[in-house]
Amino acid sequence: MLLSVVIPFFNESTNVSAVAEPLVLALRQAGISYELVLVDNGSWDDTRQHIHATVAKHPEARLVVVERNHGYGWGILEGLRHARGDVLGFIMGDGQVKPESVVRVYKTLIQENLEFCKGTRVVRYDGWQRVLLTRWGNRLFRLCFPTLKTSDINGTPKLFTRRLYEQMKPRSTDWFLDAELVIKASTARVAMGEVPVESPPRQLGRSHVNWGTVMEFLWNLLRYRVNGLHRCPMPAANPRTSTTSS
Repeated sequence: MLLSVVIPFFNESTNVSAVAEPLVLALRQAGISYELVLVDNGSWDDTRQHIHATVAKHPEARLVVVERNHGYGWGILEGLRHARGDVLGFIMGDGQVKPESVVRVYKTLIQENLEFCKGTRVVRYDGWQRVLLTRWGNRLFRLCFPTLKTSDINGTPKLFTRRLYEQMKPRSTDWFLDAELVIKASTARVAMGEVPVESPPRQLGRSHVNWGTVMEFLWNLLRYRVNGLHRCPMPAANPRTSTTSS
């Protein structure tokens, strides 16, 4: 069974090797058949060159190029579109997901025969502003969807079967993608699981999460709730050109 892990990078040149290399080692040591789908999500620094260097070293790694950044979710969806695995998923390219967390979430999904499994951050080393933003986002989510029992909407890794992914048909191109996936997996009434993980502090680069992210999340959350979009696929996003290389 092939695991496809999508990792979007937006101006994260210093993080490409720091994220990919330990993950390659952890997946190999665990005996997991995998591919890494490394997405240059419209970066204007030398992120793409760093991804090329990683791909040249590891045949399991592939490059997907999004020429212009259209949002965090769009980069992930483009990576998933090119993924070949039986189990699909993603982590962020900021270095705040430990490689062993990906292994644990994957093994939990397989061993417990789940369709969807995610990490839930129980230990975090973010600054006070990032923690506050996350708490507000989670509270807003629980107010709108009180029956969905998760304490960390944005926690990754998020892994799911290809069958479920094709059923969910996610369309969020922004930061709401995490919430959309949790909502749709829950309303599909499939077997789901959560694994407690530790989120180490960001060592390189800078965070792209801010108060504007919360407002964007709130708007999407209310629109999703009021319009009942959690019960059916959202309208397809406008197609935009991306390229892939291996």
